[in-house]
Amino acid sequence: MRFYILLITIIFQFASAELNENDYYKLPKLYDMDDYKLCEIKGQPYQYCIFEINLIPISTNTSSVLWNLIQENNADKLKFRRDVLEMGRCIQVGNETDLEFHKNIFKAKFEQDELSVLMKKVQCKKFEIKPFDYLDITAIVILGLIFLSVIISTLIDKNMPDLRKTSFALKCVLCWSLIKNVKQLTTIKNSRDF
Repeated sequence: MRFYILLITIIFQFASAELNENDYYKLPKLYDMDDYKLCEIKGQPYQYCIFEINLIPISTNTSSVLWNLIQENNADKLKFRRDVLEMGRCIQVGNETDLEFHKNIFKAKFEQDELSVLMKKVQCKKFEIKPFDYLDITAIVILGLIFLSVIISTLIDKNMPDLRKTSFALKCVLCWSLIKNVKQLTTIKNSRDF
């Protein structure tokens, strides 16, 4: 029984219409997206728009090589349709000419292959300035306290070197001293047991 299933699978594999590698790379990309994170970093004057594009032949008796490849690919139900594409672009908010510019680019890209572009859906996401949350503020406070303790301990160590051996609390403060730490990092120990 397993042999028959394997044989049927192999027959279907070879019987299905396969594109060769060169023809496959001529097909349009399913997704052609700009960098979303870069658009988000640009901030509020920009929005990220996703265009859903349907490719259709300009005329019914077209001799377009690309359209024939797309039809051949679409005949195989296990493959993605190549006549429905998604393209994402970073566009300035309120700039309708920019939106039309990208639509015209898509049209010009496929007109050379005798294909027409039909825009089905355009979804745009505007970016908002994100306020600081409590984790950001906590991290800033902790880093500020560390920086402040390094400066204070370095000043105490430089101006009052005789206080180094007094109390345990002062020794804890002086452990942040840049002078003391740089001296310990650059000193070569003479001891042979490491």
